[in-house]
Amino acid sequence: MDSITIEVAGLRLSLCFDGKVPLLSDTFNHFLCNEDSAKEKARIKLLYSATLPNIEEIGLIKDSKSVTNVLPVSGGFLFSRREGQLLAAQGFSYCHAWKIHGNLYPFPEPFEGSPWVLFVLWGWLSLNGGALLHGSLSFIDGHTVLFLGNSGTGKTTLSRIVAESGFSCLTEENPFVKIHESTPWAYATPWPGAFGRKAPLSGPIKAIFFLRHSSKNELQKCTPQGAAARLLKNVRFFNWLPITIPPAIDLINEIIRIVPIYDFGFVPEKSAINTIRGVL
Repeated sequence: MDSITIEVAGLRLSLCFDGKVPLLSDTFNHFLCNEDSAKEKARIKLLYSATLPNIEEIGLIKDSKSVTNVLPVSGGFLFSRREGQLLAAQGFSYCHAWKIHGNLYPFPEPFEGSPWVLFVLWGWLSLNGGALLHGSLSFIDGHTVLFLGNSGTGKTTLSRIVAESGFSCLTEENPFVKIHESTPWAYATPWPGAFGRKAPLSGPIKAIFFLRHSSKNELQKCTPQGAAARLLKNVRFFNWLPITIPPAIDLINEIIRIVPIYDFGFVPEKSAINTIRGVL
């Protein structure tokens, strides 16, 4: 059985395959690590196979289409969607993914789109005080900053301008956040990609910017109440396990207490980056 080890958000994931390890993108290669290089890291094992795990009465969920469904089973939870199924046990520390029908490859590709490995990270971090946001993560002037907003507000556009300005976009869609040494930290993920120079894949959050298109560059600091309302809409709660929601809300409150949060109307030009740099 072939395997690789990656590190995302301070977690070591051992990915094991019945067949050969699929071809990795350049972005994903940045997250590869040596299995023995940091034994103190929290660890997750994810097995990909074309067969069912050996558990009794697994209770298959059929016709899930693109929706992810959950079913409690002995020792964990069974998640099912169009791409296949995932058994998560031991608080997401051990997981087994497989397809309902047919061969494992080429569908699903373990590292593209919204793969099971991202889902496993999301579940583990949600159970351990972390959260997944809808936004991009950039590294500007040595600072880690988050650009948040709904689809169409300019996250990808501004991320590309960050790269064109000589800085780094670490991920344009799925950053994780959690408290590290009493400080809110943001963590890059390989999904869906990055732009610009290589940079640290995590760091303390210097500022958060909620984006909107505008006829000029304009920054306004959010009130705590306004910041809370916007972050609550932005965070991707792991709704399949309701016990993860209160810790995520606690994390949001801690971020608001420590990190400056801005409303940022911008024009799609490099001048927008100069406006951001002025408050970092």
